[in-house]
Amino acid sequence: MNRDVTSEARDMVAHFLSTQRKKLGLSRAQLAERTELAETTIKLIETNKLTPSGSNLLKLCDAMGCYFYLAERESNDPVVAGISRLVSTAHTPLKQVNDTDAE
Repeated sequence: MNRDVTSEARDMVAHFLSTQRKKLGLSRAQLAERTELAETTIKLIETNKLTPSGSNLLKLCDAMGCYFYLAERESNDPVVAGISRLVSTAHTPLKQVNDTDAE
């Protein structure tokens, strides 16, 4: 996988988890209690200094009522189509991709 795509995906995960926690009004300490992860681990994940393991990602998603989503690339699923579009424009900054989607 292209290093830029991997970096972009990690940025997206970190941003989503941080945003979701704040949207739910949870502190890092509260999320740590719900997930049995260290508060510092959550901070490192949210600031993209640590890539969460699959297990930790599932714990975080479960605690915040969201899904970790996997699907085949060749699927007709609209989420997969959006991801494919993002991957194909990986050289474009994420903000620019999101701005284009809003049009």
